[in-house]
Amino acid sequence: MTMTPAIPESSVADSNLKLSPREKIDSLISMAASVAHDFSNHLTAILGNTNLLLEQLDADSPLRGNAAQIERSARLALELTQQLITFTGRFRPEKRPVHLASLIAQMQAELKALLTKNITLKYALADNVPLIAADSNHIRTVLMNLVANAVEALRDREGTITVSLAAVECDCSVRSEQWLGARLSPGLHADLAVEDTGCGMPPEIMKRIFDPFFTTKIRGRGMGLSLVLGIVRAHEGAIRVYSVPEKGSVFQILFPAARV
Repeated sequence: MTMTPAIPESSVADSNLKLSPREKIDSLISMAASVAHDFSNHLTAILGNTNLLLEQLDADSPLRGNAAQIERSARLALELTQQLITFTGRFRPEKRPVHLASLIAQMQAELKALLTKNITLKYALADNVPLIAADSNHIRTVLMNLVANAVEALRDREGTITVSLAAVECDCSVRSEQWLGARLSPGLHADLAVEDTGCGMPPEIMKRIFDPFFTTKIRGRGMGLSLVLGIVRAHEGAIRVYSVPEKGSVFQILFPAARV
C-alpha cells in the first residue's frame, strides 16, 4: 500500500505567510460572507418567532422577561452579523452623487465630539474634488471610524488629527498590492485621508488591523476598521495605510469620481 506522505507543519505555516495582504483579506471575506448570511437567516427566524411569542404571552406572564431577553440578544447578534456583511462589501449601497467637502463640513460637530482635550482636529479640503457615487451614511461611518481610531492612537498624548481631501488622477503607478479594496482603475478619484500624530503601529499590528474582531483596545469588538474596508470595497474604492511607531499613521482612501 502506498501511503501519502504527511505535509510538514512548517510547510503549511510557510505557505500561509506568503499570502499577500489582498489575498488574506479576500480569504477572510469569503469565509465571513458565507457565515454572516447563514447567521442572519437563523437570527431573523429567532426574532420572528420571539415576537410571536411575546404577542401571545400575558402581560404578567413570568416568561415575558425571558422572551424579551432572547429578543434583545438576537437583535444584538443580528446587528453584529450585519457588520460582518458590511465588512465583506457584498451589499448594494444606495448611491447618489456626494460632495465630500460638504459632507465633511456637516460632520464637524460630530467629529469634534469624539475628541479629547489634548487633541486638535484640522482640515485640509481642496476645492476641485470630484463628486463620488456613494451612500452618504456609509461615508459618514467611514470618517467617524477613522477619526475615532486616530483618537485612540493619540490616547493621552498631545497631538493632531488632520482630515484632508484632494483630487487625484490614478495611473498604473498607484495600482499596487499596497491598496486593499477594489482594483483601482485609471481616472479621476477623490482622495480622502485621515492622519494622526499618535503612537503609530509596528508591522505585526499593521498586517491585522482590517481583520474582523481584531483589536488592541481593552474594550470593543474590533469591527471599526473592518467596516471601513467593507464600505470602501462596496463603493469601488481602495484604502492603504502608512504608519511609523511613535510618529503616527495615515489612512488614505481613493473613491472613483462619479460618472456624470
